[in-house]
Amino acid sequence: MKKMKKRMIIVSSLLVCVIAFASIGIISSAGNRYNSGSVSETQRELYHISKNDLKEIDKNWKYDPTIVDRKMIDSQSDEVAKQTGQDKKTVQKKMIDRAVETRALYLAALDAGFSATDSEVKNEIDDLKRVIHEDPEAEKDLKAVIDGYEMSEDEYWKKVAPQYKTGIIVNKYLDKEYEKRKSKSKGFIDGEKEQKLETEWRQEIVNSAIKKYGRE
Repeated sequence: MKKMKKRMIIVSSLLVCVIAFASIGIISSAGNRYNSGSVSETQRELYHISKNDLKEIDKNWKYDPTIVDRKMIDSQSDEVAKQTGQDKKTVQKKMIDRAVETRALYLAALDAGFSATDSEVKNEIDDLKRVIHEDPEAEKDLKAVIDGYEMSEDEYWKKVAPQYKTGIIVNKYLDKEYEKRKSKSKGFIDGEKEQKLETEWRQEIVNSAIKKYGRE
């Protein structure tokens, strides 16, 4: 069970980055392999979702956490729905909600003075790379993504770095807000209660940020 949960976290980390790439013009011959039965369903989905992004964005496209890119989300949600069998409107709503939340929290974090250094981003990525390369299935998942984007692994991590930077900044802000609320709470807070409270607090923080910064 722990191994499966760990794999889901790794796959989620890769999927979070799906929106963040640009074509760099490398020719790939991986397509046939990902259309065969020699790879897992997850790897097939990751490859085709990444490949779809490659068709939709030009080489000058850059990740910007302050923009809700509805055109990109529409394309991505269509491909995710096609590859996974999920309802497109449901997938699209989740993607838009996530982009709106990220935008609002990021702007709130910047206004609160939070930032992330290149060293922090590198350490975050190095930690994830280590976890991935310790897990053979996770390595295959990563390969499916970078094959879809037709890039090397080094190029992949360079492209996703801005999103990890955004994540670090947002998490610093959330952690600070959690600590503020925790200091006002009465009584002992165990791990399970803390997790429940943080879920509630996060929604409060998100709602407040969206109210202040809007949805777009």
